[in-house]
Amino acid sequence: MKWRIPDSLKFYLKIHDIMSSDIISRRSAQMGMKMSRKTMITYFSASGVTAGVAKEMADAAGADLYEIRPAQPYIPADLDWTDKKSRSTKEMNDPDCRPAIAEPVQDMEQYDTVMIGFP
Repeated sequence: MKWRIPDSLKFYLKIHDIMSSDIISRRSAQMGMKMSRKTMITYFSASGVTAGVAKEMADAAGADLYEIRPAQPYIPADLDWTDKKSRSTKEMNDPDCRPAIAEPVQDMEQYDTVMIGFP
């Protein structure tokens, strides 16, 4: 039997990469070398599960946190993935239907690493 790692767990496991990077930065600083790395964890969360994981990761890694929100907020009917005519189904199946983002990230160039979490 083949099992699958849930996407939210994959997202959470990525924290190892951030923490490893942080350890390298601290050791380099101890040796007089300057390595500054800025990380942002960005996420989309319809139900709040991904938001919780993203917040835990950002706290653990000292990363900035950014929530991806659509310009037009979702209502429960929009998120009914079993309805072939629902907004979320259309957005997933047709790239031309993807929603506009409510507030784009400001000064994206400041980040060395950007992690994206979604359901």
